[in-house]
Amino acid sequence: PDAARHRLMWSAASFLIALLALQLALSARRQSQTFDEACHIYAGYSYWTRADFGLNPEHPPLVKLLATLPLLPMHLQPPQVPAWALSFFKLEEFVGGRMFVYSGNADAILFRARMAAALLTLLLAALLFAAANEMFGAAAAFLALGLFVFEPTILAHGAVVTTDMAVTLGLFAAVYAF
Repeated sequence: PDAARHRLMWSAASFLIALLALQLALSARRQSQTFDEACHIYAGYSYWTRADFGLNPEHPPLVKLLATLPLLPMHLQPPQVPAWALSFFKLEEFVGGRMFVYSGNADAILFRARMAAALLTLLLAALLFAAANEMFGAAAAFLALGLFVFEPTILAHGAVVTTDMAVTLGLFAAVYAF
């Protein structure tokens, strides 16, 4: 009976996490690009294809690498950034990022990168449920997961190629592990 109850509990949690994934996919399709998403995407793709970590050095590379992994099969061509933009890395990443995303199929590039980044949000949801279940029981775990799944801020930032959700996941995991 205990194993069956455990499976049922995780099945219900999986349903809520799948609902979150659906909401994030809809959000990723409908939201316009944020100010610096193209920079992160361009930098991540550059990390994979050129081993050039000089673009966007002020942010850790994990999210950029994760987000651009699904872009590799598309065999995109990084743009030739104008010489005037190469003098300052910030200018190069913004100009190059815009050229990179919008010279090809921008919708496909943004969607693939965003859904890869959304994996961090889904992992955070599962970890949140597990932690709340362990510390406070099943009822509290479902309440926490339900609030998380329908939280507007999570839905707005959960499928965006930025470091926000990675930092949140890292901090939550560190506190939980402690």
